[in-house]
Amino acid sequence: MLLSRANKIFNKIMTNNRKGHILKILETYDQEHYEYGRNIPIDFQIRKYYLHNKQIASIDREFINDQVYSLVKYKGLLDFLSPSPLNWRSRFDTMYDSDFEKQLDNKNLPP
Repeated sequence: MLLSRANKIFNKIMTNNRKGHILKILETYDQEHYEYGRNIPIDFQIRKYYLHNKQIASIDREFINDQVYSLVKYKGLLDFLSPSPLNWRSRFDTMYDSDFEKQLDNKNLPP
């Protein structure tokens, strides 16, 4: 399946640096969105993050953007599948677990 291939590629190119940027963007987004009550889009948060972190290369930015959007897209499913406490690190680990792809076809998941 497509995600299986993507997971193999992902495991080769994911670095701790990239993972750190992804988690920092998402954690900052949650803080802005939920704690401060600002209803901002994720793309605005990404842009704001890059303005403060100009050292990130364009190839890394492309990869980081793809991963952030994927995590936000599957957030509802990840919340259902992730262990407590629910945070972006547990969602991240769940999404890139080898069992996540199987869960996409699980008929027992809530709608």
